[in-house]
Amino acid sequence: MRSNYDAFGSLLPGRHAPGDLAGYRFGFQGQEKDDEMHGATGTSYAFEYRMHDARVGRFLSIDPLADKYPYNSPYAFSENRVIDGIDLEGLEYVTNTMTIQNGTVIKLSIQTDYQLAEETENNSKYGSKGRAGVKYVFIFQNKDGSQTTKNKYIRNRYGIFGGSKNPLKPLNVGDDYRKMKKWSKDPENIAYDLDGIDNYDERTKTHDLDYDEVQAQGIRGVLSIKTGPADKRLADGLDADLQGRAKENDGAGEKFARGAKAVFGTLAKIKEAISVIKGVDPPTGNE
Repeated sequence: MRSNYDAFGSLLPGRHAPGDLAGYRFGFQGQEKDDEMHGATGTSYAFEYRMHDARVGRFLSIDPLADKYPYNSPYAFSENRVIDGIDLEGLEYVTNTMTIQNGTVIKLSIQTDYQLAEETENNSKYGSKGRAGVKYVFIFQNKDGSQTTKNKYIRNRYGIFGGSKNPLKPLNVGDDYRKMKKWSKDPENIAYDLDGIDNYDERTKTHDLDYDEVQAQGIRGVLSIKTGPADKRLADGLDADLQGRAKENDGAGEKFARGAKAVFGTLAKIKEAISVIKGVDPPTGNE
């Protein structure tokens, strides 16, 4: 039985798994519960940096980066965007703010927080899974002089390039806002100018660029033998990075790297075997 929650994380009566009442530690958005806080199951969650009160949909302390986002309430959960968003805990890696008037971008502001990746080891600033977020803020100038703000997040499995949801470039001044809907379909619009949060993230970015070079996209690109060299380069590179590191001391980056090495190393071997069977030059792993 699945557990069902309301928009801010409270368990819905009669619609949650027995484990929620039997001491299971984790709940809403995969966060650890702190049922002792309010004396009831699923009412309080220990996020990486702040406690969240699911009863009122607010954090109990201010955002650690509140001074950088003056337009947000420092206590708001997920910026009150609870239908299709998750809380990034105030630690966005890059924030792109676009001001739009009459459907056209009239102002662009880009704020980077690269120092967050440098402050601690194993990227603990990004939580236990090392997941940084790229945020897009759209500020619409209405005809009556008021403003309407909408937000979009892109968050990958690890870092900003480790997964299938790569960050996109922001729209430029003069662009039509509606263009954003088609933005993700063109590899040229991926924000490869951003730095990865660490060497593992940088290697996955290079792997994506290698795929783009041979015009490989989606599942067909993953299965194509022409991407074998890219897969082998990634697996070999991650293997070199992991040399000498004890598995029991792995941080989020090492866990991601070991998984990616296993997957793409296997893919490279399969593609090499298929190449031999078809009588074409097998992929190589030379840099």
